Order: sequence, then structure tokens, then C-alpha cells
Amino acid sequence: MKKWSMLLVIAIVALIMPAFSASVNAQDETGLTISKSADPSSAHPGATITYTITITNTSNVTISNIILEDSMFDVSNLDIPTSLPAGENTTVTATYTVAEEDLEQDSIVNTANVTGTDPNDNPFTASATATVELTSSPPIIEVTKTADKTSASPDETITYTYTIVNNGNVTVANITLEDDKLGPIEPLDKTSLAPGDNVTVTATYTVAEEDLPGSLVNTATVTGTDPDGNPVTASATATVELTSSPPIEEPSIEVTKSADKTSATLGDNITYTYTITNTGNVTVDNITLTDDKLGTITLSTTNLAPGENVTATATYTATISDLPGPIINTATVTGTDPTGESISLTSDPVSVSLYINKRLLTKAEILKLSGVPGKGIEKAPGLQKLFNPKSQAAEHAGKKDKDKEEEQLQIRQMTENHGAAKGQLKIRQRVENQP
Repeated sequence: MKKWSMLLVIAIVALIMPAFSASVNAQDETGLTISKSADPSSAHPGATITYTITITNTSNVTISNIILEDSMFDVSNLDIPTSLPAGENTTVTATYTVAEEDLEQDSIVNTANVTGTDPNDNPFTASATATVELTSSPPIIEVTKTADKTSASPDETITYTYTIVNNGNVTVANITLEDDKLGPIEPLDKTSLAPGDNVTVTATYTVAEEDLPGSLVNTATVTGTDPDGNPVTASATATVELTSSPPIEEPSIEVTKSADKTSATLGDNITYTYTITNTGNVTVDNITLTDDKLGTITLSTTNLAPGENVTATATYTATISDLPGPIINTATVTGTDPTGESISLTSDPVSVSLYINKRLLTKAEILKLSGVPGKGIEKAPGLQKLFNPKSQAAEHAGKKDKDKEEEQLQIRQMTENHGAAKGQLKIRQRVENQP
């Protein structure tokens, strides 16, 4: 019995030892590790730091209930799994923009903590820290200064434009601007500029006789303080050439006119294009344009600075009253110079020749345009019909005595021989030798 009892005890111990050993190993090998790095390792205000965090399950069992926390920023929006199988890891990144307030310390130090539990609800935790050294460049402030003209004479006004820009990475405060010719330039819309910010201001100066001879050279100086109270300054200069008298004002304006065709027939539309140009050195106001055939032409602007121009168009329809042609017309432009004096110019004449299609006219119109004598042509019913190119009405119109036969023959020949093309008749102003 003792022998069998001893064997039974040994067997039971052999069975339970592996399970005990596995449990101990699992607890010993269960764990979380975390690493954290920053890029770059040094930064200045306004720079962005990218942090990379890696969580690893170094155990041989799944770790659950994983929670990550960071001492500097919120990580709740990061894609972090709540559990990690044995031997696996997860990596996340987060960014931070360095603020000026961070310069109160020499570096940015922040720590990430991760927690979790093993299958037996045993808690585990790990942490990692990253450090970024902080740097700051000297504060940089710049000022530019420009004048609205390159030359001036006594009693002329010069407008200066000043622009102050903070090109550094720290705020510059207590900003003032002074011109050695104009004194303090005030007011400034901003007296404190964050990195990259700017402010613009203008001031005027009237040239005096005492400024002659030579050039008008003056300098603007901007001053301010950095976050430590240290002074910051910059300057800029502008030069304007001076003359003893202002340039002579020479108002001048011109107009050109063109037509979209050189010939037309009755009922055709002729489009005229007008271009008005200020060819002087002063502005011309109150500009108007008139065509001696079409009347007033509408303009998109009535003021032109030196070198500027304006273009307009107008359309005219050729009528029988324009015969025998050509249609000749001009355009006149008027305006006033800065003193109120009127200036005016007329374009060269534009000519458009006319031809007619006989089939578009009545017999009476053809006979009248041909210079045929006779009363009642406009009222004769038979002559109000459209003209028949084969008609010999011109030959038989008027008196029939023998003394007029030669003249009638001449009229017929004129009708036949002066057609510009089939069905067309070029009109003369009058028929020679016709009473």
C-alpha cells in the first residue's frame, strides 16, 4: 500500500506542475512597452513638432483595456486599439506647434503613459518621455517706404507709403514710426506685430522752395521691443528728384474712326468703330463723342488719364436718301482739361460707296435717280411697282418730240452701261445735258 500511495502522489504532482509553471511564466512575461520620439529635436516658435508613439505587447498573452495619455496634448482622437495580441504593436503620431509662451522654458518635455490588463485583470503600465530643445532667432522687423512720384516741384504733394513687417519668430511690441522729414507717423493701426504680421500707413509732404536744389531724400525708422524688452529697429529711405517748376501741362486727345465695309447697298448696316485716346500728359474729363451722321455716341467712360483710351461702336443703315453716295461722315470728340478749358478734335472722314439693286426699287425711284424728266412720277400708279430690269420705261419717259430722241437714247444707254453687276445700277448724281 505504501508503494502504491507513493506512486499516486508522484503522478498527481507530475500532472499539476506544468499548469503551475505555465501560469507563472505568463505573468512573468506579460507586459507593455512604449517608446516616444520627436521630430525635430529642436524648434522655435511657430515650428511644428511631430511626435511618434509606439506601444508594444511584449508578453505571450493578449493585453486589453489599453489606454494612452499624454501630458501635453489630447490623444483621444488618435487611432489606438483597445487590445493588442501577444507580440504585436501599434504606432500613432501627433503634432504640436511651438508657441511663444513655450520660450519661458528651455525645452518642451512631455510624457506619454499607457495602461492595460492581462487576461487575469492584472494591470500593467509603461511610460516614455520626449524632449525638444527650444531656440529663438533674433527678432526681425522691416520697414519699406515708397513715394507716389519720382519727381516733384515746389507746392506739389508727395504721398509716402510705409509698410512694417515682422519677419522674425517672436512678437515685436511697442512699435513706433518716425520720418526724419515728416516727424512721427501716426496713427498706426497696430503697435504690436506677431510673427508674419504687418501694418501699412501713409503720410504726405508738400515740397517747399527750401528743398531745392537737388533731391528730396528722407528716411523712416521703426522701433519696437522683443518679448524680453530688448529694442528692435529698422529703417528705409525714399528719394524724389526735385525740379524748379512743374512740368508743362499739355492736354491732347485724338479720335480715330473706321467702318466695317467700304461699300454698301440700300438697307445694309454699316458698323463704325471709334477709338478715343488721351495723348497728352493730363487727365481729360467730360468727354463726349458726336458723329455728324449718327449724332451722339455713347461711351463707357467720360474720363481718360494720360495714355488711356476708350472704344465705342455705332451702326447706321443706308437709305435711299443717301444716294447717289458715297456716305461720308466724321466724328468729333470734346472734353475738358484740369483747368476747365475745352479741347476738341475731329476724325478723318470715312467714306462708304453706295450701289443699288434695281429689283429693290420702284420704277419711279429708278427714273428719278436716272434724272428722267417729267411731272407726276411719284404719283403715277404704274410707276410704283418694283423696277423690271428689262423695262424700257426710261427710253419712253418724258416728252416724245424728235428733238429729244438723242437725249432719250443717251438715258437708255446710261441705264444699260452703268450697271455695276447683273441687276445693279450705279447711280450718277445727274445726267449730263439733261434739262
